[in-house]
Amino acid sequence: MAVSSNIQKARSLIRKWLKCDSGSLTPLFCIAAVPMFAAAGVAIDYNRALYARTALQALADNAALAGAAHDGTAAQQKMAAQTYLAGQELDIGGVDYTAIVTTGTKSVKVVIDGHMKGSLLPVAFSSNSGGHNTGMDFNDIPVDVSAQAKYIKDTPKKVCMLTLNSHDADAMYFRGSGAINASGCGFQSDSDHLVQSLHLQGNAIATAEFFHTVGGWDKTGTAGSFSTTPKNSATKFGDPFNLNVSCPTASGSSVTVSGNASLPTSLSDNIYNNITAQNNKVGAFTSGVHYIKGTLSMTNGGLLTGNNVTLVLCGPNAKIDLNGGSLQLQAPATGTYAGFAVVASENATAVNTLQGGPTTWLRGIWYTPKAKLNINGNASFNVNSKYFPIIADKVEIGGTGEINIGMDYAAYGFAEPTQLNLPLNYTVWLQN
Repeated sequence: MAVSSNIQKARSLIRKWLKCDSGSLTPLFCIAAVPMFAAAGVAIDYNRALYARTALQALADNAALAGAAHDGTAAQQKMAAQTYLAGQELDIGGVDYTAIVTTGTKSVKVVIDGHMKGSLLPVAFSSNSGGHNTGMDFNDIPVDVSAQAKYIKDTPKKVCMLTLNSHDADAMYFRGSGAINASGCGFQSDSDHLVQSLHLQGNAIATAEFFHTVGGWDKTGTAGSFSTTPKNSATKFGDPFNLNVSCPTASGSSVTVSGNASLPTSLSDNIYNNITAQNNKVGAFTSGVHYIKGTLSMTNGGLLTGNNVTLVLCGPNAKIDLNGGSLQLQAPATGTYAGFAVVASENATAVNTLQGGPTTWLRGIWYTPKAKLNINGNASFNVNSKYFPIIADKVEIGGTGEINIGMDYAAYGFAEPTQLNLPLNYTVWLQN
């Protein structure tokens, strides 16, 4: 209000001086005062215009960024920018403005058309000074600005080996002289251990799209290597499924497999204490969910197969011990555990061991969030499977063979496991 009052007083004084006709020096002084006040008007209007343009530019920048950062369609991005503008109305004295938002290919542009009313300049060059018209409209000073923001969003990446242990060393541990191959996905260790959240030891070769660790990583082998350098300080992924596994109260049966390839033992009880397959004996699970409360043991060439089957490990003693036998399991594509080959309850903490060659394969997700998984492959382990994501408390992989961990869920008609997608990152920047 004080600035406006002073401007009004200055205008009044200038007009009086312009009209004065008494004395000999006064008119000359009045004439000389006009450029002096014009200069003052220039300074005042320049500072006002600079402040207005700075404020409007910040508004345009932030609105463009808000639109570009919105993960949606072009129309949704435009709406996001307009919503930001509506919530950030500026009150700049003497300035009127309108904003126009347009969208292009991965970009949002905001153009602000601003107009500022002059202060002293219009007085000096107004019609009050003898009716002279300079042709200049100092009452309408433009303060236009624009901003354009672009964005690039990462291609979705999937985690196909995830260890959930929060603190221990060797939560994800590769040893021996074999090769660990992941196709179309990467690995993450949620352990915050400072040195060996992820540890590669010996001559092991690990190949994946990425290796992420919350804590530190270590390579203690001379010939071993990662296909890409691991990155630490990752955001903790956490349990992507949080399955609520319900186990039956019945104790179940114990079965010793006695069949052969042409006439396998039918495993149809659905609830088991122990299952033993050894000495080249063959058993086959019927389709559905099978609960194991003790040990599923396979040795000396024993073979267990199952199509559209999920094995559920129930309780602290439940585990799979594959030591010289073979397991061939394909998960169901529908139902409660669609896409899951092996699932463990919250209190299933016993170590699981998969040791075998090319005749062992699993097609589906391995999910033992509180139990460790040991894989010892002395040949092309899991070579006949294109889909084998692993979620476990810890994972240790050794041996001299090749371990294959695929992510081709469509190969077996499974739904996309979007829970295993890394959070998408996007980059947004101003172009001007």
